[in-house]
Parts: sequence; structure tokens; C-alpha cells
Amino acid sequence: MMRGDDGVYNLALLQDDACLPLFTRHALGKENFDAHPNLQDVGEKLVKRCKRLPLALKTLGGVLRGKLRRDEWENVLKSDIWSSSEDGSGILLALRLSYNHLPFHLKRCFAYCALFPQNYEFKEKELVLLWMAEGLLQQQSRGKKQIEEEIGHQYFHELLSRSLFQQSSTNKSQFVMHDLINDLAVDVGGEIYCNLERSMGNEKLDNAHHFSFTPHSYEISKKFRVLDTLKHLRTFLLLRRVPNVHSDYIFFKRILYDFLPTLNCLRGLSLCDYQINKLPDSFENLKHMRYINLSGISIKCIPESVGSFLFLQTLLLCGCRKLSKLPMTIGNLIDLHHLDITDTPSLIEMPSGIGNLKNLVTLSKFIVGKASGMMTRLSDLKNLSQLQGRLSILDLQNVFDVQDAREANLDKIHGLEELVLEWIALDNDRDESVLAMQVLSLLKPHSNLKSLKISCYGGENFPKWVCDPLLFFNLSSMELRNCERCTLLPSLGLLPFLKELIIEGMGSIEAIGSEFYGQHGSFPLLAELVFRNMPKWREWTSPAGGASEFPCLHKLVIENCPKLLGQLPSNLSSLKELYVSSCNGKLLKSMGDFPFLTYLGIEQISKLTCLPVSMSLPSLKELYIGNCNGVLLKSMGDFPSLTYLGIEQISELTCLPMSMSLPSLKELSIGDCNGVLLKSMVDLTSLTNLRIEQISELTCLPMSMSLPSLKELHIENCNTMLLKGMVYLTSLTILRIEQISELTCLPMSMSLPSLKELFIRNCNKVLLESMVDLTSLTNLRIEQISELTCLPMSMSLPSLKELHIENCNRVLLKSMVYLTSLTILRIEQISELTCLPESFTQSWTALETLDIAHCNDLTCLWEEGTEIEQSLLPFNLKHLSLKYCRACSHYPMQ
Repeated sequence: MMRGDDGVYNLALLQDDACLPLFTRHALGKENFDAHPNLQDVGEKLVKRCKRLPLALKTLGGVLRGKLRRDEWENVLKSDIWSSSEDGSGILLALRLSYNHLPFHLKRCFAYCALFPQNYEFKEKELVLLWMAEGLLQQQSRGKKQIEEEIGHQYFHELLSRSLFQQSSTNKSQFVMHDLINDLAVDVGGEIYCNLERSMGNEKLDNAHHFSFTPHSYEISKKFRVLDTLKHLRTFLLLRRVPNVHSDYIFFKRILYDFLPTLNCLRGLSLCDYQINKLPDSFENLKHMRYINLSGISIKCIPESVGSFLFLQTLLLCGCRKLSKLPMTIGNLIDLHHLDITDTPSLIEMPSGIGNLKNLVTLSKFIVGKASGMMTRLSDLKNLSQLQGRLSILDLQNVFDVQDAREANLDKIHGLEELVLEWIALDNDRDESVLAMQVLSLLKPHSNLKSLKISCYGGENFPKWVCDPLLFFNLSSMELRNCERCTLLPSLGLLPFLKELIIEGMGSIEAIGSEFYGQHGSFPLLAELVFRNMPKWREWTSPAGGASEFPCLHKLVIENCPKLLGQLPSNLSSLKELYVSSCNGKLLKSMGDFPFLTYLGIEQISKLTCLPVSMSLPSLKELYIGNCNGVLLKSMGDFPSLTYLGIEQISELTCLPMSMSLPSLKELSIGDCNGVLLKSMVDLTSLTNLRIEQISELTCLPMSMSLPSLKELHIENCNTMLLKGMVYLTSLTILRIEQISELTCLPMSMSLPSLKELFIRNCNKVLLESMVDLTSLTNLRIEQISELTCLPMSMSLPSLKELHIENCNRVLLKSMVYLTSLTILRIEQISELTCLPESFTQSWTALETLDIAHCNDLTCLWEEGTEIEQSLLPFNLKHLSLKYCRACSHYPMQ
């Protein structure tokens, strides 16, 4: 254990025998010194210096990565830094040593990370583009010139290999820095880098060139008075994404209009996810901008003045769902590398200047304009040969000149990995269909493509390049959607590396046969196959010659193909997931043996009464049957490995077959079925999760149904007597009761000593009064119980940490002052709530998060006459959010 700047860090120690392998793995790429015995004695001494601390071992190993000379290792061992008395644990010494051995260009990039607060998760591309904006990416040799982004990714992975970055444990696409490494970045960054939360109380911010802050949902203008001293900023970053109406108004007035326009040296700006609906015209002063991130804000258009940012490299507009217009001057941004307009559904046209942006690397979508000189033409793509990643070309029905498709030169764009080609559905016009076929035939992409999606194509057949194995030796995913006029599928079985295939809405397909596989084709690596919404499809035949098709298929989905009667492929022995919905019952009867099937879903097939005798399912773990004939389940045999069983909308099913043994069942979900069904289930000793919904006639579970392992129980819209029959749920940790208005109490015998989460919605107010001694409860959610005015005094909740109240009586809040352990309070849709009770500030001293939303009568936070001072806020409050409380006009000033 050691103390950092912000508290105490608990550092786990490794066992002695685990230290050396961890060190050598990071230093040599192996877990021993067998290939480098001359380094072993020095390495063992270095390992001892790390005192069994994993972070120290990994970072020190990263220092020595790629260094194989003994003198290099000895120099690290003899470094003066080990004699420092900075920290007795040795970990900060190892981290400092790791930083000291970084090349100069990596030191600068690492110091930039001082802008990130502790535990901030960032994406690799996000950080690389910020480095690029600041000019931190430089050519290291005189050889072949690399693009800056490639250099940035190399820098990133060098820092990652030295364990200065690590992959997030919650999101594998993001990265994070250990708290101690974050402290090191702040230390080496010095006064130049300022994160507002870490710098609060520090008045010496005059030298800061880079500024960031982590907005909570309720920002206070006084908090930003420090900005008045920051005159030379090059970076201004909003890091977290917590949108809020009221905080945005303060931010909008204080930051956008008064502060940002004065920063004439600004290079990097991020305002993502604030509810900003307009940018000020004074943005035109920011001539040196390289990076602008406006993702997720509510603007409808970008100011034309952005066209004067001639040095701009990155413009991120992802998730700007109201954005309908790009500036007509965008063609002036000749240095623009990244224009991300993903998830911008209101953007339906693009200015013709897009074709001038020859340095573009990222362009998420390209919208073909109608016949007008002001909008884009498909031929504008010919200048964008540097594009990489994903590109969606939309509104291809606006191409009236085939020459535009020829000049687009898609096959010259080597960096594309994902391509979407989309038309808007055409009328049944023969000429339009022919034009669509001509256009698609000329849009052949480069062979580096990995994913292709064609949507609403109006041609009657596909060009040969769609299934060309010589072209698509990298293609792994293909989708063909809503190509209504196509009568034949291309020979996709020829594509050697295709792994995912989705075919949907092909309304004219009646048969799939040998043309689908192609000559000697068999879909050799296809793992997932989906057919959906094909109303005329009648027959699916295997290729001639008895070739083994789909040898690697793991998942098959057939949905809403009501006329399909023919047999499925005979050999699907590798199949693991099968879902069939809204199809003819005869289809399933043609299925054979599935020795490795783990999931089977059957839905809306009312005429299916049994599975074929030959259908053996020895590995089945999950079974879902919905809206089918009750006789179907009775035909099923023993499932010794089944862990999940879901049965819905089968009212005539009264029991499971005696032969259906479920010794491994852990999760059972029964909805809208006959109540007698559950009475046939016994000995569910492994069951941990039970959901019962819409079974009004079920009044109790059978006495023989023992549930000793049950941890989660969800009862919704059932008979009030059902819960009264449940006793001795001693392992239950989660209980959800919904829409049982007549239930007034739980049985006296229902002991819940382990209950941690309780959710009650649309029930009788008296129900809560029967709940006592919930000493382990940490999370309580109450919804739609308007008559409930107080919690019963007998309801002891000493461990309650999180409380969510929605659509309840406002008086209820006043009865909760005794919940002194509460750390999270969420209040939503409480009508007539005009303010919080004054006792709020004195009672809930442990509160850290307060969220209030959709309380339309709320006018202020506290009762009239209460002083609004920081001292009256709960001492530990860190997060205060007011969302859609439109009458609220009085906020705390601190």
C-alpha cells in the first residue's frame, strides 16, 4: 500500500515465482531466459528491485523491450534513480525510469496524457488525432514517407508495449492509464497541461497551454472563472459525455461566446455531447484549428466560417442527429484528413466541394446529390483515393450518368475495408433497373475490402464482381438487403474467406440452388448465415455432386420465410445456434442431427407439433419456444446440459414431458402460458433465475419445486397468490415485482436475508409495508405507486446505497431522511415536486450522485428561504444532474 496524490493506492503483490515470467514476457516476449542466458543474473536483480509489484515489473520490462545487449541491462540496473528516496516501494522509481528511457518523441506524447483524469477511458484513434493536431507526430527516417496517422499508431503501440497504457477491462476498444502512471504524466506534464479537476485550488495556471475538464451533468459558471487567466491555450477538451439541458445553457453563454473566441492560438477543441444548438459566428477567429470534435451535439448546421480553417485536419460530427447541412465552403479545407459524419440521419445532401479534399482518410458517408452543380456527384470520389476504413455511398438512385460511376474509380481506393452501397427503393421502372445494374457493375471496389453491404439495389441480377473469388480474397462479411427485383442470388459460395452472410428482403427470390454455391463452391469458412423476410422463397437445394456445403457454419437464422418447404442442407454438423421464426412447420421436420447445437429458438410456427426423431441435440444449453403448438415441447426428450429454458405464448401446454429432465437448468422464463405448466416442474435445484409473466391463474408453485439456489426472481402481471406461496428464498439477491396491483403483502414466511436489489413497479402501496428487515438491501427502485407517501418505519434499510423513485407521490421523499447510507439518488417524473426537502442536506451526508429528471413542477432545489451555499450541499456530492426540469430557475452557485 502506498499513498498517491489523491488517496491511498492498494497495490497487489505477486507470488515470487510469478514475478520473473511477467518481467521477461514484457522484456523478451518469452517467460524465461533460455534464449538469452547472459541476461538472467541482471534480470533477476532488476526483478528484486520491483518488490513483486506487477505494474513495476511490466513497465520495467517495457523499458528493456528490444534491448538484448548485457550492457544495456546493466545501465538500467545501475541507474542513479534507484538510489532516490522518492518512494520506498520502488514502484514510482520504476515508473520514472520507464519515462526517462523513452525517446524524446514518446516523452512528449506521454506528457500530453496529463490532460486525462484518472480512470478516463480513451480510444487509440482519438488520442492519435489529438497528437497530430499538436504536431507531435514526426517522420523518424528519410525513407518512405508515412502518413501522420500511421506514425501516431506506432507511437501509441510503443507506449502500450511499455505498459504505460493498458486495455480497458470493460471495453476492449478503449484504453486507460493506471492511476500511478496518470500521476506520472501529470508530474512530467508540469504547468503546461491542466485538467480542471486536478488543478482546482491551484492559482498558477498562467502557463497552461492545454486545458481539459470532465463535466458532470450540472456545470456551474463560477467553476470556470479560472479560464480568465488562460490566454494562450492550444487545446480545450471536454472529456466526459453527460448531456444536460441546464448546464449547457451556462456553458453555452460563458464558454462559447465569451471565452473560446479569444483563443487565437487554439489548435484542438472538443465540445462533444453538449446540447448546443448553434455555434457562434465568432468562431471564424480560430484560424489555427487542427482538431474539432463536435460529436453528439444538437447543431443543425456548421458555420460557413469553418471553411476558413485552412489548417484543419480533423472534423468529427458523429452522432449529430439534427445536422442537416455542411458548409458550402468545406472544399477549402484542403488539409482535412478526417470527416466523420457517422449517425447523422438528417444530413441528406453534401456540397460538391467534398471532391476537393484529396487528403481525406476518413469519410464515413458520401451522399450522391440530385442533378445540381452545388451538390456532390459520384464522380467526385475519383479524387479521394486516400480514404481508409468504412465508406457508405448513399442515394445511388441519383446517378443518371453511367460515366459518373466509371470515373468514381472505387477500385483505386486501396484503404477501404468496409463499403456500403445504398439506393432508395425504386419504382418498378425497367429503365431505372437497367441503370442500377450498369452503375453497380462499375462500382467494383479494391481487393482489400473486408465487408460489403448492398441495399435497395433495383437491378434484376448482380454483376460478376460481387462473387469474384480472385477479387474478394479478403472479404469476410456481406449483406444483401431489400434488393426486391433480384430473382437470383450471386454465386457467393465461391468466396473463399466469407464468414458472415446476411440476405434480407429479397422479395423476388423463389428458389436457391446451385447458382448460389457456384461451380465447386461450398462456403468453406462461412460461420453465420441469415435469411430474413423472403416471402416468395419456396425451395433450397444443395449443389449437384454431393459437395459438402457449409463445413464451418455455426449460426443459422431463418426468419419470416413462410413458403420455404424444401429441405435444409443435409450436413450442418458444426452448427451451434439455430433460430427459426415465422416459417412453415415442415421446414424443421427436414432437419437432421446437430451434435454441437447449443442454442435452439423456435417462434411463431403454430403447425409444428414435433421435431424429427433424427434430430439429436446432446449439447443443447439454451432452448426458446414462443407462440408455437404446445404439443411440440411434449415431443422433446432429455436435455441434460440445458441451462436456459424460455417458453412464451403457449397457452395449451399444461406440462413438460416426463422424459424432459432438467438437472442443469439455471434460468427459466415462462410468459403468457398455462399456469398448470409450472406445477409439472420439480427438482430445479440448480435454478438461479426465474421469470414468470402474465400467468394470472397460477396461484402457487408446487410444493415439490425446491429452489435452494434461486438468486433472481421476476414476477410480472400474475396472480397475487403466487408470491404468497413462495417461502424460504434464502439465496435470493434480486426481486422484481411488476403490475400486481392487488398484492398487499409478502408472506410472513418469505425470508429474504440475502436480498440486495428490489424493484417494485405499479403495485399496491401497502405491499412495501410488509417488507421488513431488508438489512442487506443496497438498491431500491420504486415506480408508478402514486398512493405511496412514505416508507414504513419497520422497513430497516441500513445498507441501502442506491434509490430510484419514478412516477410516485412527492411526499414520499420526506419520509426518507433516515437513509443516511445513501450514495445515489435518482428522482424522475414526480409531479407537484417543487423543491427538495430542507432535511435533504443534513441527512444524506454520504450522497455522491443526485439525478433529477422530468420533474416539470420543480422550480428550485431547496425550499424557499433556504440559503443556497456550498456548505449546505451534501459533503460528498460529486454529481448533480437536472434534466428536463423546465421550470427550474434557481441553482446552487458552487
